Amino acid sequence: GASSGDTIQFMDGRYYLHSSHPSFKSKIYLPPTSPAITLRGNVSVTQQKIDGTTTTGGVILDGFWAVGDRDGALITIENNSRIEGFEMTGGGDNDATSETPANWEGGAIRSVSASPTIDTVLVRDAQIKGPRTNGDRYFGAGMFFSGGSPTVNNVEIHTSVIWDGGGGLFFDGKGDSANLLTLTNSKIHDNRVGRYVNDDWNHGGNLYIYQGRAEVRGNQFNAGVSLRRGGNVICKNCLHGTLFDNNAIYHGTAKWGGGMYFLHQSQTQQVTMTNNRIYRNTATDASSGDGGGIYGFGNMSLLFSNNTVSENISQNSTGEGAANFSILGTANTFTLTNNIFSDAVGDASVSLDPALDVTNIEYNLHWNNHSGNFT
Repeated sequence: GASSGDTIQFMDGRYYLHSSHPSFKSKIYLPPTSPAITLRGNVSVTQQKIDGTTTTGGVILDGFWAVGDRDGALITIENNSRIEGFEMTGGGDNDATSETPANWEGGAIRSVSASPTIDTVLVRDAQIKGPRTNGDRYFGAGMFFSGGSPTVNNVEIHTSVIWDGGGGLFFDGKGDSANLLTLTNSKIHDNRVGRYVNDDWNHGGNLYIYQGRAEVRGNQFNAGVSLRRGGNVICKNCLHGTLFDNNAIYHGTAKWGGGMYFLHQSQTQQVTMTNNRIYRNTATDASSGDGGGIYGFGNMSLLFSNNTVSENISQNSTGEGAANFSILGTANTFTLTNNIFSDAVGDASVSLDPALDVTNIEYNLHWNNHSGNFT
């Protein structure tokens, strides 16, 4: 039961936890047909377990056990709550038939205009695969954040699926640099985006950052799949100050940018990548696949230094695909220094658009490439 001063309320088809306490650790049983949980009032929830796939009820674990095949996020956050020590299985649109708006965003955790802290959380097997009607889009199977400044540390998100973007985690900064995603020390892997190969919205198998600012440090992005762009990571219209530092990005697959994709960056919004390893990713399309490791398209400002980009693959058979690093577009600040590009599997290692306004390209090391260092 809840502690004195805590309130559990069922309203509009959801349970709401209202707490005046700094920590909420009650045992709560939700019957099989119940919806999930909404946190309000800066609640802190620790050491709990949620299962959104179990179809039989009657079991109380130490904490929340949200059972049943439900639509929508297992946890919806409406304030600056803290979630720590969770296991979360399932969530989202598991029956692939409902068309309620809750299916579109967030399978396990959904946060809108809030700044939660999420620490030491395991999310697995969330999926949002409802029918496409009226141009509906689906984002963030594992975790979905719209606005606010979420802090995510030491989480693992895996084997989650969504049709459009962010199989593991999706962050929409709403074009406001005051909104900041901080993502650290996490493993996001084996998540998938995409239903149809020709659907232009398939972005970011593991991570999708959209029109926002992010600090992404010390993470592993592994084996993400996107049918179009950014097998592991996509950074679309990211804002000035976005930083990727000391991450490992590997074994991702996509038509373009198997490891990472930069899309439509503004020339006034500089993104920095330092001390990352991007390796063994694949650009899969035989006729136009490019940038097995990293692909950039559109205007951008990029500071790229002290990274190792190696053993990436371009399956382009036309002779025009760069395996490790490819940029097509223009830039007012494009700095490429002290990087290692090696062991490309494709027609070239690095391809840079002649239109790039290059500020500095020096002290980069290249070897074992099939047909030269730069094209």
